[in-house]
This record gives sequence, C-alpha cells and structure tokens, in this order.
Amino acid sequence: AILFCDIRGFTGLSERMSPQELMNFLNSYFLRMNDPIHQNGGFIDKFIGDAIMALFDHPEGSNEDKAVDAIRAALDLRYAISIYNHHRNNCNYPPINIGIGIHFGPVIIGTVGSDDRMDTTVIGDSVNLAFRLESLAPRYNTDIIVSAQALEVAKASTQFKYRILDWVKVKGRRAPIEIYEVIDHQTKNIQRLKLANADLIEQGLKCRIKQEWQQAM
Repeated sequence: AILFCDIRGFTGLSERMSPQELMNFLNSYFLRMNDPIHQNGGFIDKFIGDAIMALFDHPEGSNEDKAVDAIRAALDLRYAISIYNHHRNNCNYPPINIGIGIHFGPVIIGTVGSDDRMDTTVIGDSVNLAFRLESLAPRYNTDIIVSAQALEVAKASTQFKYRILDWVKVKGRRAPIEIYEVIDHQTKNIQRLKLANADLIEQGLKCRIKQEWQQAM
C-alpha cells in the first residue's frame, strides 16, 4: 500500500517564512507525521519538499493487513494534525491542513541513480496513482482519498466509513478509476450527513457514465 501526504497551500505558507523558519517548521511537522506511519507498520520512503511518501508492506501479514495499515495511518495522521494545530494556535500560528491519497498495487523496490549518486526507492504505476489521488483531495474538498482497489483489498466495509466521490481519469492512465472518501476521523454529524447522500452520488455517477446528463444532475 502506498500513501502520499501533502500540506495544503504550502507555497503560500512558505512565502511568509524565512528559510530558517521554513526549515524549523518542516522538521516540526515531519516529526509529528512520523509516528502515525511507523505505529501502523509503515515506513517513510522519502520526503519530497513538504510531501511524504510512505509504504506499508506488512512483512508477515496479508495484503489486507497492508491496506488496513495504510488507511489507519491516514486516520492517525489526521488526528496528529489536529493536535499539532492546537499547539500552533497556542503559539499564535495559523493552522495547516493536509491531503492524503492511498492506493494498493504492485511496485518494485530498487536502487536508481548514477555512479556518484544512488537512491533506493520504489517505482511503478501504483506509486504514480497514489500521488495523483493525493493531488485530487483539494478538488473534492476532502481529507483522505482512497482507490477502490485499496478499499477492496482492505475489506473496508467491515472496518471503515467511506463514500464514493467520483470516477476519474488521472493523469498518465487511460482507464477511469473509482475514488472514495474515508470519513472515520470526522464528527458524527458530518459522517451522518455524508453517508445520507452517498447513494444519490452513486446513482448520479451511474447516470453520468451512461451519458444520461439530465438524470445525473
């Protein structure tokens, strides 16, 4: 399972900081994001600016364990950012928000680079897809976007609350995929409201796929 996590509006945030302040902020942020990933059996593959790429490959577990670990880590990241924002508020700093994308699929772990600069990483279409899902989070005004494949592998219907968001064609892929929003971390009232219209969203998408535009609207 591959997880990408990114700070919303990071460019604007960084413009208001000196280089040293930005470095201090990122180190403080990454420190808080580390534990939710490690405590759920994942490891951070790399930091890409303000983004985090994490992998969940439960050594002695099943594929279900790996997918569940990633989704639980995403929920714990949301809890961690809530606590972090409480501390930032006490210091008169503005709150920050994060978006998370999760996908499950095959990757290859190896070493890439040249003679004088090598790096161990994972590559594959699944990595690209997880990255694209994370980038969709602000478009749908949501926190955690998970692919249908990741939910299916995790057998999520018995463990998490979620609703379908859309069928999308992400950059670099021809076939559309189903994307879902995980909502366990949100308040009970918001969960109730979102689950109440989940069936209507699904019906609307089915009509749209059939190009029944009026019925879809």
